[in-house]
Amino acid sequence: MPPQLWNFLILIGVILVFFVLLRRPLYEAMLVAFLVLLTVTGSWGSAGAYILSAAQNSLLFTIVMFLVFSSILKETGVINDCIDIIMALVGRFHGGTGAVAIITSAFMGAMSGSGPGNVAATGSVTIPLMKKAGYPPEFAAGIAMSGSCLAPVIPPSATIIAAYSCLAAVEGAPSISFSSFWMVMYSVSAIFIIHRLVQFYVMYAALGIKRSDPSELPKLKEAWKKGWPSFLLVVVIMLPFVLDSSLSGFFAGIIGETAAGYLSDSVLVFTPAVASAYSLLVSRRHRSLSLDQLKDRIVKDIGSIVPMCMVLLFAYAVSDLLTDTGTIVAAESFLVSFDLSFAGMTFVLLLVMTVLGMFMSGTSLIPLLGPVYISILSGYGANPIAIAAIIPVLFVSLGQMTPPFALAMMAAMGIAQSDFRKTSIHAILWSVVQFALVYLIVMGIIPLPVPA
Repeated sequence: MPPQLWNFLILIGVILVFFVLLRRPLYEAMLVAFLVLLTVTGSWGSAGAYILSAAQNSLLFTIVMFLVFSSILKETGVINDCIDIIMALVGRFHGGTGAVAIITSAFMGAMSGSGPGNVAATGSVTIPLMKKAGYPPEFAAGIAMSGSCLAPVIPPSATIIAAYSCLAAVEGAPSISFSSFWMVMYSVSAIFIIHRLVQFYVMYAALGIKRSDPSELPKLKEAWKKGWPSFLLVVVIMLPFVLDSSLSGFFAGIIGETAAGYLSDSVLVFTPAVASAYSLLVSRRHRSLSLDQLKDRIVKDIGSIVPMCMVLLFAYAVSDLLTDTGTIVAAESFLVSFDLSFAGMTFVLLLVMTVLGMFMSGTSLIPLLGPVYISILSGYGANPIAIAAIIPVLFVSLGQMTPPFALAMMAAMGIAQSDFRKTSIHAILWSVVQFALVYLIVMGIIPLPVPA
């Protein structure tokens, strides 16, 4: 084994000890790991440069902006109007309560980007509804968990921005604007939303659950009249990226390639600000909080955002350190030396990333291991853009729902008051099918619309 790989083992070992065993905050574990690696590699002279480089990462700033936007969205209550419309549209179909749970969890999760957090936010509403409709507690918990774990996969999740940054770290990877990558992620999202709905109806039919009473659902006309401005938030978020992606050649022809690149960066930075302003505007008539109260709530939420930002800061710093010390290249060479087939290497990497994502923050794993993952599989001929697009599904979503360390499952189980063993069986069913779909996408059997 190349000596540089000890750096990876030290990194994972320190995080396991501090985060899992000592139960210290993840940002502390990442900081200690960074300091230990500086000592082991003799890189203290570059410590300041690594921190400064991470702090100046524009994608890190954008991630922070989207996290603040998710807080504003939650506190204004805009999302509740959207959920009422979805419930009125979908809830009257056979199995509508569970379908509503999946769609609303996906919708809210796209804004928050957090699987476990989204379980707490939407599961507290959807799980009691499903139980009232006759769903077994473990089934209701599994549905809420699986729907909420779509959160890291659907734009504008901050996890997608982190995955995009991995492409730039891979030598020889094709250049793609973030807006175009965003469109690819919508295709990935569609695949896994369809998966959730299909698997839900198969399990629903197998359990023989009776249809719930649709009379308790919101009336569509009333829900739309009240909530259509909130529902247009989807357009406010999507439209700039759709235009930037579809009209990139047009913009480049008018203002030049360089200026068009800066325009794409501006779209990425300003979209969460525009979406936040829109949320405040459309919620002003019916929100119960004054602007001062809203400000206090958001400031309080920032207390939970800062630790995640620190995790990302140290993760990017560690990633730069590992790159400069040759650890990334050594890891690639070591894995390739096993001379596995493309199918075998894909399975091994997916399994390793899933296990790591079960007890480590997927968001911090992305800058640490994402470039290695992309580089190895693209060496087998896989499209690097497609590999990067599947990172949020693998590094974050799958780990959060795979027992025994499934944080999203634990959150859903607590709300549903379901049995651990029965809930774990349901969670494993959801995880196995998602793992298989990820495998088929990486192998190219399920194609993604990505540039060649």
